[in-house]
Amino acid sequence: MLYHALLKMEQTVFIINNRFFVNNSTSEVLDNQTGQRIRLEPRLMKLLCLLVSHKEEVITRAVIVKEIWDDYPGANDSLNQAVSYLRKLLMDQDKKVIQTHPKAGYRFHALISTGPGVLPERKKNLTKRAVAIGTLFMIILFIVLSYFHQKDQSTPTMKERGEIDAAGSGKK
Repeated sequence: MLYHALLKMEQTVFIINNRFFVNNSTSEVLDNQTGQRIRLEPRLMKLLCLLVSHKEEVITRAVIVKEIWDDYPGANDSLNQAVSYLRKLLMDQDKKVIQTHPKAGYRFHALISTGPGVLPERKKNLTKRAVAIGTLFMIILFIVLSYFHQKDQSTPTMKERGEIDAAGSGKK
């Protein structure tokens, strides 16, 4: 069941607490407040998506270790480090976003926004910038082509300059 929820989270973009833009397909988290973009290693992204997909539910350490680390023997220490890293990333010093439930597991408590309109501002700005650059390029190209077209029109041919007679032979 948990793995199925992880699969639904693939290639999705969501926002945590109206601040952190998470793009699962690129494994990136963008802090919209600071502009900092962090690329997460796959297990960290899977853990974050697992927690988000089961928001407000307590997920046991055993389930997390099985789903993320495939029951790897040293996974408990790795899980501790991963949760600590995610807390730092999400500015969760007071442990309210990722809550520890002693002897039970973890619970994710945050506002999650999803849907087609959820895109980081930077991507929207990049699209606007690309359109502006494309437009500028087209204007410059038009000016350069107009210049060469005018130059061709204003340059007299050899016949117009009188260097070639009507028979096509050159004058001396």
